[in-house]
Amino acid sequence: MSVDGKELKDLQKYRIPTRAFDLSFPKNGIFGVSSLGPTRAVSDGYWVMLQPLPPGKHQIHYRATLTDPNTQLFSYNAEVKNNINVS
Repeated sequence: MSVDGKELKDLQKYRIPTRAFDLSFPKNGIFGVSSLGPTRAVSDGYWVMLQPLPPGKHQIHYRATLTDPNTQLFSYNAEVKNNINVS
């Protein structure tokens, strides 16, 4: 992850996993999952909160991958560049 070309160091400290929690999907939800009642889910990700950026143009850039822990096969990859203008 970088902000205006400056890489954030030690990203591991921003990783936060959750315990399993109950989750219910609504009817006709965006994931195409039937609403048969509650299911269990977890979240495991990197959550970064930045200091307010000064006025002007900025770029926030990050990459993300997800690998199946059972097969070690690649299953998801994303690269995002957010260009923002702080006024």
